[in-house]
Formats: sequence, C-alpha cells, structure tokens
Amino acid sequence: MCGIAGYISRGFDSTGEKAVKNMMNRMIHRGPDSFGQYSEGSVFFGHRRLAIIDVTSAGHQPMVVNDIALTFNGEIYNFRELREELEELGHEFVSRSDTEVLLKSYLAWGNACVQRFRGMFAFAIWDGHRKTLICARDPFGKKPLYYHFSSGKFIFASEPEALVSGLVRRPEISAPGVACYLLKGYFPLGETIYQTIQSVPPGTVMTWDLSEQGLEMWRYTELKFSLAGGKPEVGRKNLVGLCDRALESSIDRRLVSDVPIGTLLSGGVDSSLVTLIAAEQSGPPLQSFTVSFEQEEFDETSYAVEVAKKKDINHHIVSQKMAD
Repeated sequence: MCGIAGYISRGFDSTGEKAVKNMMNRMIHRGPDSFGQYSEGSVFFGHRRLAIIDVTSAGHQPMVVNDIALTFNGEIYNFRELREELEELGHEFVSRSDTEVLLKSYLAWGNACVQRFRGMFAFAIWDGHRKTLICARDPFGKKPLYYHFSSGKFIFASEPEALVSGLVRRPEISAPGVACYLLKGYFPLGETIYQTIQSVPPGTVMTWDLSEQGLEMWRYTELKFSLAGGKPEVGRKNLVGLCDRALESSIDRRLVSDVPIGTLLSGGVDSSLVTLIAAEQSGPPLQSFTVSFEQEEFDETSYAVEVAKKKDINHHIVSQKMAD
C-alpha cells in the first residue's frame, strides 16, 4: 500500500505545504520506500511509496506530465494491455509503472479512463489546464480515500487520522457515525467517525472545478456479477469450471510484481485455494505466512503446513502468545 495526500485551495494558502508534510509524516508506515511532493500555486500533493511495479525512480510519485499531476495508491492489473493500447494511440513511456499508464490513460480518455481500469486504486489528479481536481476509487473501495471540503479548500488523505493532522483544528466526533459503527461494525456510506471528514464512495469519480462552488460526483460503475454470463441454466460441472477459470484468471492478474510475492495462508478453504493456484502460476517459490496461537482451539497451523507441502511453498509461521 502507498499513502497519498493533498491540499487544494481556491486562493493562495501558505499552510498547504506544511499540512501535506504533516499528513505524510503520519503515513510513513504506508510507504517506506520513498517520499515525494508536488506543488503548483495553491495545489500541494504528497506521496509515500511502497514500490511494487517498476521499483526504480522512474515510477516516483507524484508523477507530472504536461501540467497534470497524479498521486496514486493501488495497482492497475491490466496496465500492460492498456499500455499497448496507448502506444498505438501515439503515447510514449519512460517507465514500466502502472502509475504512468494511469496518467497517460487520463490524457487519452479523460475522466472516463476509470472505466477501463481493472484493479484496486485510489488516486487524485490535478489538471492544471482545466483547473480541476479529480479523485476516484475502485468499484469495491478496496483502497481508501478520505476528504475534508470547506471554505474553498479540499484536503484529502489515505487515512482519517492523517487528514486530521492537516487541518487547523480537530473536527468533532460524529455521534450517528459512532452509533452505526458500534451497532453494525461499519460507518454509513461516505461517512467517518468525524463530522467534517467523508470518504469518496467506491466506484465514484469526484471532481472540483475551482471556478465552481461545489463538488460533482459520478458513479462510473454498478457492480453486477453473472458467473454464467447471463445464461439462465448452467450445469453443476460447467459451473465448477467457470468458477475455476474465474479464480485462476483473477489470481494470475494479481501476480504481476517486481518484488517477491507472498500469501497469507490460514489453512482454510479460501486461503488454501488462493495459495495453491498462486504457487502453480508464479515463477520462483512462493512465500506463505501463517499466524499460530497458543490456544489449540484457535490454532490451525497444521492445516496450513499441509497445504504448503503440496507445492513446496516456502512457508513461514509467526507465533502469537496471549501477552501479544
């Protein structure tokens, strides 16, 4: 994971740069590999990088091309296919990163580029030509993005507490939000524990044209799942085959990496399937990790070990004690 943050003001604001630094300092754990900043007038972006694709400096963020800046957290699984399509349109690349593919996709297709992405992402783009901020999240909301918008200022970050460190004063706690969380285990869509901090909804593009007063939101996707491809009846054997192919394809897309790959293996059905398929599809020996517990009723290490043996997986056991 990476950490992103930004501070955009309609007028000159001398506190923006310091606010972004404060937010970045609160998210060192999200990106230990490098730190980057961008500023242009009243626009300030920050980025904490955990390098996975193109770990060289060519993938450094925020990334800027032709007065358009991007700070991005996530992975675009189909970036190679998109890169080929963009190259056919005449775009040139200086890195092997999915970050550059995302930025060039915006140059080619504008806000609609998000409909082409397959992956998990949260990003912000400052378009200096249009004087417009664009923020977006993936359809499932796997990558977080929080914001505060008031008095002609838009402040965002990957974590609520990091965002708080970029504000002049700490916001009030939201009583309805806390009540919902205690009763249901989650906050209402778009809400957080703070009254004036919201989250960008999943599958949404949010824009702020600095010449306008308010934000605009576009729900760019609706989640629909049809394993049978819309066919009314599918036999049991065919359904199993469809599940196999869907799972194998999904895992294969997530194995693209320039750093070693590992899985969290509990020994249950889900993690065992993912680990075994990943071991078959990946090149070098796969790394897997299991947490063991002192209490036998909670410990499933033996199942995980048996799974790892089947594919000669390099398995690691992390012991947790009651004191931990």
